[in-house]
Amino acid sequence: MGKSGTGKSSLCNAIFQSRICATHPLNGCTRQAHHLTLQIGERRMTLVDLPGIGETPQHDQEYRTLYRQLLPELDLIIWILRADERAYAADITMHQFLLNEGADPSRFLFVLSHADRVFPAEEWNATEKCP
Repeated sequence: MGKSGTGKSSLCNAIFQSRICATHPLNGCTRQAHHLTLQIGERRMTLVDLPGIGETPQHDQEYRTLYRQLLPELDLIIWILRADERAYAADITMHQFLLNEGADPSRFLFVLSHADRVFPAEEWNATEKCP
């Protein structure tokens, strides 16, 4: 889960080491849930690539309905956040919506994408290891 363009489909492609999910640098490609099953030996895991929020209020309303329907079957929610972005209002709103719908807060794993696009901070204090 996460906003459109954060790299949700790209993460699925990286995990499966194949281009199984469509991606585009400018336009959102995922409009419905895309179930992907990975099997290693006897173990099987299903990832669900979901459409991203934040494009339009109409899409967000549709996706709330989709997320609500899928919530009971999700063991873990991987939420992708762009490291090079500071606008997280849509993420916060949807996260709160999911919590209000009964999502267990311990089932969220927040992942940063696009970390290679973050400029080094000039104010970094090397001694204290903090900004």
